[in-house]
Amino acid sequence: MKLSSLGEGKLIIITCCALAIAGSGIPVNCAGLFFPQAAAALDTGAGPLTFYLTILYLVAALFLPLGGRLLSGSHAKMAINLAVIVNACAFACFGLVTSLWQIYLLGAVLGLSGAILIFLAIPVLVTNWFQKNVGVALGVPLSCGGLSSAVFSPLIAMCISHFGWRAAYGLCGLTMLLVALPFTLALKPSPEDAAEAENPASGSQADAAREDGLTLKEALSLPVFYLIFFFAGLLGLTSALIVHIPACVEGAGLSSLAASSVLSAVTVGVTLGMTGIGWLNDRFGISTAAIFGVFIELTGIFLLLFSQHLSLAMAGGFCYGFGAATTLVAPPLIVRAVFGMREHTRIYAAVTVCLSICAGLGAALFGFAADLAETYAAALELGVAIAGLAIVTYILISRAMPHVAKLWSQEKPAS
Repeated sequence: MKLSSLGEGKLIIITCCALAIAGSGIPVNCAGLFFPQAAAALDTGAGPLTFYLTILYLVAALFLPLGGRLLSGSHAKMAINLAVIVNACAFACFGLVTSLWQIYLLGAVLGLSGAILIFLAIPVLVTNWFQKNVGVALGVPLSCGGLSSAVFSPLIAMCISHFGWRAAYGLCGLTMLLVALPFTLALKPSPEDAAEAENPASGSQADAAREDGLTLKEALSLPVFYLIFFFAGLLGLTSALIVHIPACVEGAGLSSLAASSVLSAVTVGVTLGMTGIGWLNDRFGISTAAIFGVFIELTGIFLLLFSQHLSLAMAGGFCYGFGAATTLVAPPLIVRAVFGMREHTRIYAAVTVCLSICAGLGAALFGFAADLAETYAAALELGVAIAGLAIVTYILISRAMPHVAKLWSQEKPAS
């Protein structure tokens, strides 16, 4: 497969940035802005209200295998466009709810679209179009999701203040459509699609073209697949610790203002980490990038154990955020390196099932740990243990990589 042209490559990056804003930047990263007023209006607590996020991730996990099939076939463009529309409309409909069951239903709908927009579309588009600098090409749009929340948060807060939380939900849904849909309607999901659009006669040749690599069935027969599956789940767990960081900092004796500053440091770390981990992959390989990312995350959690000192808490928050970026950047690159591109989308979707489930359940796990020990230090200690286990797991993966590569280093006949 030839590299994309500079123009097409830039357009793919811009499209992925738009998908990051509409898929996670507004509906996930900015969701907390609505909770106080929505909870008061519905006469419920923050816990029952936010449970829809758990439903979102669990439904996304169930839908990921089908989403992988859709994005690996001829319906990829239609699936992405439909996901954008469903995601925006469902988020806007939060402004119409009158009871919790409606919120949970909308959370399930967001899980269907989120499987594509949060987990699949960006890695699939980038790995389809880029053979060089794929890490940075993946990291830039993912960073955009974090940056967009910093831009939209004050605007959404202002809308809630002036128009109320219900109207603000509707405005956010409309914004998500306007940001993403103009780009996805013109999207060419792969270079083959672009070639076919320019020369329809080349379509059969493009469809027949195959990349080196293993099929999903072949990958499922190898132990390394389950190591990667487990590794992705561990990353999902550690990423869920972010919701408890303010409480951890306050529990160590610092003020709520200090806790918010540490959370800002986490956000900066995540934003820089998306591109940073991607650059490390391009410069030194995925093994260096993945191990470094998880080690920095572990270091950050360890420093947060000493968060009674603000300087250490800020450093810990930044390191944790930088390393937590590994959660979204590393898995698609690992799948690409281990199994090749033949059925990359389907294999990556299968791996991401565990990541999504663990991301959805992780917050509750750390919360229970803190409750049982009656201190948030226990949640941080559990996070250190999980990150350490992730490093050990990846070392096993890296040792298996050369053996798996031999299985698809030779040309395979088309089946």
